[in-house]
Amino acid sequence: MMYTPLKKTQLAAMILAFALSAMIGPSQVQAAPGVVVQESSRNFDQTILKLKQGISANMLVLLKDFNHQTMLKMVGVHADKSMVLEVFHPRYGKVIYANDKSAFIVPPLRIMVQEDGGKVMVYYEKASLLLAPYKGLSDLGKDLDAMLANIVNGVI
Repeated sequence: MMYTPLKKTQLAAMILAFALSAMIGPSQVQAAPGVVVQESSRNFDQTILKLKQGISANMLVLLKDFNHQTMLKMVGVHADKSMVLEVFHPRYGKVIYANDKSAFIVPPLRIMVQEDGGKVMVYYEKASLLLAPYKGLSDLGKDLDAMLANIVNGVI
């Protein structure tokens, strides 16, 4: 399969889709298949703090956190609070490497927190679905699903 670079119109459409997805709250968007959505009983900042504690307690590494609100402000968009936490651990990379190196496109795993009209929603994609197309990784996907559920349930 040959790589074809994106045209400027395609890139602009992707940027617009990202901006719109961050502006439209969870009450207006239905989650895609494989995306788990739960409402937090805490405020936005407490939710982020508890998630970070859960990530550490489950021996994952917080690789990066992306603040959508700050990014959108750069292009003149006022948005509710929204952040993505990227998590993983090299020990899972070892399993991927041993089974199907092409699955390295999947990590890191992401947990998104969005504030919408006073509600705080937590989203994550099931690792089992992300890893399903790759050979030998179904057990890892199930283990990571359980770990992500445990992290998110610690906030709810």
